[in-house]
Amino acid sequence: MSHGRTDMFLHFATIVGDYAKVIEHWVMEGVWTKALEVLAGQVSCAHVIYPLTDRFQSDLGLYYRFASILMRHAPKEIVDTWLRVPALDPVRLIPALLAHKRDPLAPNHAIRYLNAAIFEHGCVAPTAHTLLLTLLSSGDEAGVLRFLSTAPTDPSGKPYFDLDYALRVCGPQGRARVYAMMGRWEEAVDAALGAGDVELAKTHADQPADDTALRKRLWLKIARYVVRDKRDIKTWVTLSLLDDSTDRV
Repeated sequence: MSHGRTDMFLHFATIVGDYAKVIEHWVMEGVWTKALEVLAGQVSCAHVIYPLTDRFQSDLGLYYRFASILMRHAPKEIVDTWLRVPALDPVRLIPALLAHKRDPLAPNHAIRYLNAAIFEHGCVAPTAHTLLLTLLSSGDEAGVLRFLSTAPTDPSGKPYFDLDYALRVCGPQGRARVYAMMGRWEEAVDAALGAGDVELAKTHADQPADDTALRKRLWLKIARYVVRDKRDIKTWVTLSLLDDSTDRV
């Protein structure tokens, strides 16, 4: 198609409100900035910028239709665009988020979008929460621990992600926190000690307040870990584990 005919085509598509055709043209040309301009609220052709109508702004289908290809080629920019449209359903964007093939040295824009959808826009879809946990688990465990500590919960206090799935993808410290969410205190203490986190183990050992026998068993686990596994009598004295366990049982 000649340059003149292309401009006429884009101009006509804009006039009749066929913005899908305009985006499709720029996508086929690989001109991602132009495609993004349409989603951002403008169509440019023949060096003229046309503001889009309200009808386009309400057509969320265009965002979903072109989400995957734009996520592959312009992840930062398309996520910036999505975040300006809180009416979008994050679950319908999951195929696009999974299409994000990022440079390991660059920010993970799929994580950036899901964080905003969950913590700023109040998304409670379990699929979105579980995907964020999955993406975080492929990186530093610190990100997983932050999410486990701050993730929203339903009115009963249960997180929206699947706890059994979380046990499979989390590292030792994460598993300790997930076991604690499930009220499985012995496994929580074991996982914390497996991660070498005595303070976290102590926190979990204190939780079953109505089960004296269990609390005593958990504190004895910690005592054995510090003295036998760590071979560190000084740490035992410093932490006063014997005194703590006596006070608590």
